[in-house]
Amino acid sequence: MNAKVLSIFCLFLVITPFYVHGQESQIRLLNPSLELRVNERIQLEELLGQEVLDFSDINDDLEDALALMALLDDYVGVSNTNMHLRAASGRPARVLVTHPGEYRWQVDGEHSPWFPDFQLYRQAVDGDWQGAFTELSSDIKAKYE
Repeated sequence: MNAKVLSIFCLFLVITPFYVHGQESQIRLLNPSLELRVNERIQLEELLGQEVLDFSDINDDLEDALALMALLDDYVGVSNTNMHLRAASGRPARVLVTHPGEYRWQVDGEHSPWFPDFQLYRQAVDGDWQGAFTELSSDIKAKYE
């Protein structure tokens, strides 16, 4: 039986159980935004039980970054150039929005009028991210399990 490889782009490293566990699925965690130190990469691979691919060099070439954004099954990150590339590729994304949100992400809501295919996960007024990460975890589990 061939396992489906699910590629999730992660702009940040958060160790939270939002990855898929199952016989038919496996995760390939991609981190093109930050260069991982060798020990961080090894620890993350051990934790996930999967290979972690580092594409940090791709940030220097917008065409390569756009190609990567178009190929990924899912994308989780913060508001930056890569979000715009993901939108240009016609693919949905999951955006972590700080409080207060800037104009393109609006003050509240789960979607933006400029990025209707993007799901928004908002930092609480008090600066806490736990609610956003819990919702993100739940949404990814619901989609891939």
